[in-house]
Amino acid sequence: MRKFASCGSLKSIIIPRTVESIGKQTFYNCKKLKTITIKTDKLSSKTIGTKAFAGTYKKTIVKVSGNQMKAYKKLLKSKGINSKAVYKNKEKQIAGYVAICFSNGYRKRWIAKAKSLI
Repeated sequence: MRKFASCGSLKSIIIPRTVESIGKQTFYNCKKLKTITIKTDKLSSKTIGTKAFAGTYKKTIVKVSGNQMKAYKKLLKSKGINSKAVYKNKEKQIAGYVAICFSNGYRKRWIAKAKSLI
């Protein structure tokens, strides 16, 4: 299923810990999708559909846990993400974001109890 396929307004996505699968071509051709934060460790080549990330922004920033970095880099490339994607350790990025939000008085709203993005 192509849930967000060709969504021109989608710029960033947080895949929460509860997500266990991502369907075929879910983010296909989302050319403005520049930031993907992955919090789950439940994804594999069997649980991510073909071309799930094909056609996204060439230099997408992918934030993942340090111990998942190598595995997800290989996995996402096989599912269509551009080879020029930049991978960052999400713990460092999120810690910095929280500090910025706290100093500016903003609160981050966390959503999603979903088990799957299809």
